[in-house]
Amino acid sequence: MRVAIIDYGSGNLRSATKAFERAAREAGIAATIELTADAERVRTADRIVLPGVGAYADCAAGLKAVAGMWETVEDVAVRKGRPFLGICVGMQLMSERGLEKTVATGFGWIAVARDNLVGTRFHPEKSQALGLALIANFLRWRP
Repeated sequence: MRVAIIDYGSGNLRSATKAFERAAREAGIAATIELTADAERVRTADRIVLPGVGAYADCAAGLKAVAGMWETVEDVAVRKGRPFLGICVGMQLMSERGLEKTVATGFGWIAVARDNLVGTRFHPEKSQALGLALIANFLRWRP
């Protein structure tokens, strides 16, 4: 299994990557964790993680600024139904829009969880044993 953590310049990227690697290792899950800004690497991943820190509009703009990434995330998560985890602002981007600073459009998928899509406002990568347990559950999840 390959997990793509999307690098678009926002989020606790190093912390998220290390937490996913640790959770997989400790749970005995064979997973390759990849931090990437390459839309094609996201397209071919088995699971997608969208971290985020900061303002909704800034994160949306940052994600849209990475060539093909916005469309790829929608394609892989919604059309292909691959497990998707939004963290913090990554979860907020799952909504229709954000009103922080200015009105910014999001993916318009859900409030918090639906089908193969799930988000958490807190940072599991910073939440020690319970956060690692949530990550391991995401890696085992078969929606």
